[in-house]
Order: sequence, then C-alpha cells, then structure tokens
Amino acid sequence: MLEFIKKYKTMTLLVAVLLVIASMTTFLLAFEKRQKLQMPPEIVVQDIYAFGEYESEIEYQQDQEGTVHQLIERQHTYLNELTGYGSIDKVKIYEIVAEDKWQNLSEDITYLIEEGVAGSKARNDLIRAHYFMQVTEQGDVNSLRYLHRIFHDLDVKINEYEGKHFNVTEAYGKRHKSLDQYLRGNGENE
Repeated sequence: MLEFIKKYKTMTLLVAVLLVIASMTTFLLAFEKRQKLQMPPEIVVQDIYAFGEYESEIEYQQDQEGTVHQLIERQHTYLNELTGYGSIDKVKIYEIVAEDKWQNLSEDITYLIEEGVAGSKARNDLIRAHYFMQVTEQGDVNSLRYLHRIFHDLDVKINEYEGKHFNVTEAYGKRHKSLDQYLRGNGENE
C-alpha cells in the first residue's frame, strides 16, 4: 500500500509539471504566432509625456546638441541591427527587451526627452518613440518597425545620415498622424 501511495504522489507531481510545461509552451507559441502575423496586442501605454504644439522642428537644451546627435545616431544604429535587411522578420521581442542594449535605448530616449531636446516637434517624435517602445515590449513587432523609422528619419535630418526617408516624424515628415492612430489602436499595419 505504501508503494502505491509513493507512485501516486510521483504521478501527481509529474502530471502537474507536464501541465505547467504545456501551458508555458502554449503561451510562447501564441506569442510567437502574434509576432509572425504582426498582430498588434491590445495597446497599453503609460501616458507620462504630453505632446506639445510647436513651430520649430528641433530645439536643444543648453549645451546638448552634440549629445543629442550622438544618441540619435547610436540608437538608430542599434535599431538598424534589429530591423534592417529582413532582421525584423526573425526578431524575438521577449529576448531583445531583456538585453542591456534595449535598456540603454530606453534610458537614451528618456534622456533625449527630458534633458536633450527642448520643446519642438522633434521632442514630440521622441515621445512617440517612447510609446512605441512600450508597445514593442508588449510583443508588437510593427511598433519596433515604427520605432526604428522615427530614429531613422531623425538621423537622416539631424546627422545627415544617408538613406531612405520614411517621412514619419512630425519634425521632418507628414505621416506622424498615422503613427498616432496606430498607437491609439486605430492604425493599419504597413
């Protein structure tokens, strides 16, 4: 009888472990499927920054112009690594958001908004980048694409980076409203 109880406990434990593994596998498969289909999740952002009405394309905080240029270039380079030349089709969001480079991007965006760029259209673009980062962290690959395009367009204009202009920034383009619609959950995937 004692042996039967030991076997029963072992089998119960084994079944519990298998159920946990099965539920984790189901979650990861659904997450990856969402990424592959580029389906936006229900978008939830922490609304901590407000957009302003500005005439100027870009204004810098005192003595910050050089730092802003460097941070825009550095983070555009990083986002190119994640999204360029078909890389975005292979990206695993849950892996990149755990990396130090992703945390550095977050810190740099915060710095650019709070200490680097003064009230201007470019500041609004960086606020959008902040929100697209949040949505990317929820598993939305398209948000990563838009995050890259914001930095790309800023780098093209601010640092004279040579490349296609996506025209998605408020400072240097006309399509920023489509990004705003996407953030509100009303946008179309590109």
